[in-house]
Order: sequence, then structure tokens, then C-alpha cells
Amino acid sequence: MDSTSNRMDRARLLLAGWMAFSVPVLLGQGPNDSNAGAEKTPVFDVISVKPSKDDGRLRLRFTKDGFVATNLDLHDLIGESYLVDDNQILGEPAWAKKQGFDVEAKVVGTDVAALGKMSFDERRAMFKQVLTERFKLAIHHETRELPVYAMTIAKGGTKLKQGTTSPDGPAISKRGPGMIKVGPGLVSAVGTTIPYFVGVLSGELGRTVVDRTGLTGVYDISLTWAGDAGQGGGLGTAGAASGSDASGPSLFTAIQEQLGLKLESVKTAVDVIVIDHRSEEHTSELQSLTNL
Repeated sequence: MDSTSNRMDRARLLLAGWMAFSVPVLLGQGPNDSNAGAEKTPVFDVISVKPSKDDGRLRLRFTKDGFVATNLDLHDLIGESYLVDDNQILGEPAWAKKQGFDVEAKVVGTDVAALGKMSFDERRAMFKQVLTERFKLAIHHETRELPVYAMTIAKGGTKLKQGTTSPDGPAISKRGPGMIKVGPGLVSAVGTTIPYFVGVLSGELGRTVVDRTGLTGVYDISLTWAGDAGQGGGLGTAGAASGSDASGPSLFTAIQEQLGLKLESVKTAVDVIVIDHRSEEHTSELQSLTNL
């Protein structure tokens, strides 16, 4: 992800890496499940973080024993670790969105097998170890009243289609994002859930979208719209210039007409991540990584 473009949303950031991951995810089996016995939660044994010399887009993929990322900046690493959007990260250093890093993290021994049983979100939460050990980052949670978009079912009911099983297996369909393709003025998904769809919309709109639909199923989604110049983030802002139909509906209209859902701007209590700069030494440790 280049630092001059609009920020890509978190859900979309990791989709390619997750779907390329070849080790099967076993539904209902995780490191803390009863079937796991004495199997402990995996931790990374090797973590390498170096300033990236690649000024292109971010690339990230999960591997059998960890993950590899190119040009991953601190801001996006925080967002992925805690599943928060841009406006939910407070107090980060000025270079958090400007300096990309090449990151490689691995587990060893029996942790490799345990890692293969973890869900999408469980693996993503392991990024916190990179933040604490290599960036020496300390955070605390607060609740703030922030503007968000609340997604509800529109009058007349939902038009969502019942999802088909993901080609990568029913476990991914139920516990992961399924298969999602995102382009200018386009979201196409097979076997995805509303929480992952909401994550994509948050990136497109540049504001957190809160799911108030009550929908818990798995769905196939096809959504197209004209890129609105006034939207706050993601590929949708450049839709008309990038090839989407400029005469098409806005994203808000498309969601209601095509999916039977509705977005409404509201203020609500939202969890935010506050980065603690506890001392000059702590701040210096963070900044030193940009000068390696």
C-alpha cells in the first residue's frame, strides 16, 4: 500500500493472503479448544522487521509457519492487530503512515501445527506480538463518541442471496471472509459474512460501519456503484476515473437498491486504541526503527 493513496480497509488488506494460505482451517478446532488438549497458543519465535525499500503497494501473505509482509506500515499493523479503522487509532507517531516495513514472523516446532488450526481473526491477533516486541508499543483502550455509519435492513427487507460454500472449504465460509473481490465501484463476494462485508465498506467510506442488521448467515454479494468524489476512502473514491460507470448509483443508493440494506450516519460509543508514549525513551525506541 503506498502512503500517498487512500487507505485500503483492513478486511481487504488481508484477504489475498488468507485465501492463498493452503493449510486447511479446521472448523471448531483452535488452540484453546478442548480437542487441542495441552496444546498452547502459538507465539512467534522469530520476528524480523526492517524498513522497506519497496515504494509500491503493500503485499502480505500467510505461510504455514507465520506471515510475510512487504511495505507494511505501523498504522496498518495496528489496525490489523486490533481490528480498528483509521479514526479509531489515536496518538500514533507522525511516521506511522509514511514508513513501510518488511516483516517476517515465524513459529517453530509444535506451534506450526497449532497455527494451522487457528481461525482468520486468531491469526490476525498474533500481529500484536510484533507491535509489543519489535515496535515496543504500549496501548490502552478508551471509548469515544464518534460518527459512524449504522447498517440496517432497509424497508422491504434484505435482498441478500444465501451464500454458497467457499471453494476453500466450509470452515473458511463460516469463520473467515470467504472470497471477496474489491475493485473500483465493485464488491463481489462468495460465502462471506456481514462483519467482513462491513469491514470492506468501512474502507470505502473512510468511516467505521457498524452492523445493526442482526444477520448471522453466509452470503453471496454483488454490489456495483459509481465512485463518488465525496467518499472518504478506498477504491470507491476514484471509481469514475478508474473505469466504473460514472452514471451509476452512489454507494449508499446501491446498497439499498441492490442489497436491501441501508446506511445511516449516527454517533455512537466506539472502542478506540490510544498509543501510550510513556517516556522520551519509549518514543525514541519507536522512531529508531525508521533509521535502521
